Amino acid sequence: MKDSHVHARSNGGDHSVTRRRVLTGIIAAPFIVTGKGGGYANAQSLRTVKMAAQNPLQLSDYPNLIAERFGMFAKQGIKAEFVPATNALLPLLAGDIDITTVGALNGLLPIAKKQDFQFIGTTVPGAVAALLVRPDSPSVKVAHTWPDVFQTLRGKTLGVTIPGGVNDMVARWLSVKAGLTPDQDIIVTPAGDASVLLANLEKGVYDAAYQISPLFELAQQRKIAVSVMDFYKGEGPPEIRNVGFATPGARRSFAEKNADLVSRYLTAMQEGLDFAAKPDNRGAITEMVAKELKADPKTLEGPINTFVTSVGRSVKFPRAQWDTAVSIMKTNGVIKEEVSYEDGVFAGARA
Repeated sequence: MKDSHVHARSNGGDHSVTRRRVLTGIIAAPFIVTGKGGGYANAQSLRTVKMAAQNPLQLSDYPNLIAERFGMFAKQGIKAEFVPATNALLPLLAGDIDITTVGALNGLLPIAKKQDFQFIGTTVPGAVAALLVRPDSPSVKVAHTWPDVFQTLRGKTLGVTIPGGVNDMVARWLSVKAGLTPDQDIIVTPAGDASVLLANLEKGVYDAAYQISPLFELAQQRKIAVSVMDFYKGEGPPEIRNVGFATPGARRSFAEKNADLVSRYLTAMQEGLDFAAKPDNRGAITEMVAKELKADPKTLEGPINTFVTSVGRSVKFPRAQWDTAVSIMKTNGVIKEEVSYEDGVFAGARA
């Protein structure tokens, strides 16, 4: 793995670039839009909003980065100040940042605990992962067939990233959906790191791996493993499209006090999602990410294709996504009480 620029950890692919390199690109001056469609004439007109950015940068950060780099935020009077954060929730709850991006499963916990948090939208609604096995695995014979593929893992070991993380929770929920009991019919084992997970799959420590981008693309490119279930394409149970992989959030008190700002943020993010969905813009997105990561654009083709495939078409946080997240958390025994959609999701983001 040393010759790769990528090094993924937990809730999405992260990349092995230094804090200095990431920040060099992230705090660059904003692209100011004037002319057709209106906008803010100069940086003095913009309100600075502190937003969490995983360090290293992850796929879930790309929508915010697109909105900043291509002027969507500026049109709405917003200047994003990206703050490196290894934990997306703690600095938000502490008041050090204004907006963060978490998975819906992680975000449900502070809401269930009555903490000052609220979802304000969705940028990547479905799971961004693939089920990898070695090329000689029996699972290959029923590849891309649900739930048959998961049922071939009965009595086997499924590797995930970190214990209690979103990938661990989704893998356990998928096991239950396939009729398997985690830790009884199937052993779900955290590797602690997505790169370690891939290495251990190759060594035979795990029979399969619930692997995240950009590692599952890299594994297939190197023919280390093959994907037998592309969750990021919507394969698997129907709910996999609604797990809420990347969901922006803010302190509820902040959203209520700054409802107009949050609404403008959502307008900019919708424009960013629309931009990302257009094939003609793929090259520009690849160039942007390559610049931020100091990476060769050619090495990003797979991860960017995954991002474009996965990115949402609406920034809204629909009730169906809420219900799926609650169901997963209840299935895994993480939460037991009912949690109100109206309390947990900003009014302007409900659908």
